[in-house]
Amino acid sequence: GRPVTAFPSVASPLESSGGLASVSDLLFAPSDLVVRPIVGNKKIERLPAPTLDTSRLPFEPLDAAAVEALSEPDLERHLARIHLPLSDKTPIPDKLAVLVYIETLSATPALADVLTNSQLGVMLVRILRGTKSDALRAKAALVLGTLARNASFVSPDLQQTGAMVALVAAVRDRDVKVRRRAIAALGELMFYVASQEDHAVVADIDSVEALPLADADEGWALPASVFQVLVRALRKEEDEVVCHYAAQTIDNLASQHNDKWAPLRSAETVQALVSVVAQSQTEPLRGTAASAASRVARAHPPLAAQGVERHGA
Repeated sequence: GRPVTAFPSVASPLESSGGLASVSDLLFAPSDLVVRPIVGNKKIERLPAPTLDTSRLPFEPLDAAAVEALSEPDLERHLARIHLPLSDKTPIPDKLAVLVYIETLSATPALADVLTNSQLGVMLVRILRGTKSDALRAKAALVLGTLARNASFVSPDLQQTGAMVALVAAVRDRDVKVRRRAIAALGELMFYVASQEDHAVVADIDSVEALPLADADEGWALPASVFQVLVRALRKEEDEVVCHYAAQTIDNLASQHNDKWAPLRSAETVQALVSVVAQSQTEPLRGTAASAASRVARAHPPLAAQGVERHGA
């Protein structure tokens, strides 16, 4: 399994000081090893609870408990009914309703496993890559991220559909809501990969066409572009919510004692995080960026001195 991301938070230096701490105080403060959720993290963004309009669903909706109780043949038929309106020329409001329905099921771990590794997971990636609707892309990314957060297993086959590539592209989208949902989903998926004891590797690839076909013995590959887009999201001109999702992702990845996140162990990463701490007036964001910078620097200590020296802290 992988580490649970929904642990309760603990007090940070910011929360106990009552004011803006210095960069050096934040960077070198002892930090806990709590891994916090990315999707659904209320310190980053408070999203309204999903509202399901059942009148727009072309099938009878079931609650999570009822779906879990279905026999395997009945479950397959129910998933097929969910999939059908997403794959044809259904009006966008109706497709959104179907995605909301999937979202209501995805918080249940057993169902998250089933949904993620079914054709619905593939369909979410196709929607993210192919639709022109900002609302539909944003909702598809949100559902994909929620599934990635709650699933105990995500098949590498999902990578063959271009999941990582699609999310990286969406993080660069012109629409801020799409960027927010995409970087949160990307973060959850990256953390899933980094926390697995498998053959996941860092790959110098930026397109799904460059990926070898997965088999039972192969794991996920992390394209170089996923690390690049995280660091770029820390820029001052980026939306602060997008920036916070990126910082939380780096913070979570740096809790893992392996080389799957090695490209982030760089002066560029630490400098970008310390810049967020120095420039932002948003306390939760500063705290997350400081924690991430500290963890990255601990993984490669010379980076700590470089980051502090650059910013005069």
